Amino acid sequence: MKWPIGVLLVVLVLVLLAAWAGRARAAVDERFEAHEFKGGNGKTLLYRLVKPAGYDASGSEAHPLVIFLHGAGERGDDNRKQLVHGSDLMLAMAGEHGAFVLVPQCPSGEKWADVDWSAPTHKMPEEPSSSMSLVMQLLGSSRRTSASTRSGST
Repeated sequence: MKWPIGVLLVVLVLVLLAAWAGRARAAVDERFEAHEFKGGNGKTLLYRLVKPAGYDASGSEAHPLVIFLHGAGERGDDNRKQLVHGSDLMLAMAGEHGAFVLVPQCPSGEKWADVDWSAPTHKMPEEPSSSMSLVMQLLGSSRRTSASTRSGST
């Protein structure tokens, strides 16, 4: 069977677009540093971090922190899916507003808040989910590290 030239051109354009989109996604991922945090509960939190434009590691300047908690579709264990939505906005926060941007990934099968999603309403639990607890532990750890860096201790 002989393919019409128009069909072949459309296929070629689609292949080129897919390749370009893959390279663009890889470029975004490189600006989000990959990290892991081991919590007190023995679990690991995967996360990405974008540092502010022109960040000085001496800690002489304060920066805001933006925490991006993704939706259910980005849960996983690849430390990439959480960047699917909002990457441009997160990079703008770091570049234009001088913010650190923390993007944790909730593990598959877990939730940021342990509530019944099928219920018409819910009350927030007294205790955070294990994933949210890891985020809170990470923030506490980062605050202690940041404070010791500013005071000159190790």
